[in-house]
Amino acid sequence: MSALSPRNRIVVFRLSQDEFETLKCACAEKGGRNLSEFTRSELLSFLHAQPPEYLIHSKLDAIARQLVSMRTEMQEMSLLRDGGMPAEAPPVKQ
Repeated sequence: MSALSPRNRIVVFRLSQDEFETLKCACAEKGGRNLSEFTRSELLSFLHAQPPEYLIHSKLDAIARQLVSMRTEMQEMSLLRDGGMPAEAPPVKQ
């Protein structure tokens, strides 16, 4: 790390007890200097290893899953509204 780019930004996130223990074990197994340095280096390595297309496809997949879930919920609400009689569902465009 050069003196021209000091580490002066802080990122905070929460972990469950199990996640924390997993992170501590991984740090110890890989010989990490400390948990902060290990987490930073692993995260940055992961981000640099992934092509930008991977991140875009990952986000699009998550959005598609949310849309399917929302559509299912809307169909269930429609069934409840119509007294349990299935309504004619519009065709799904893909």
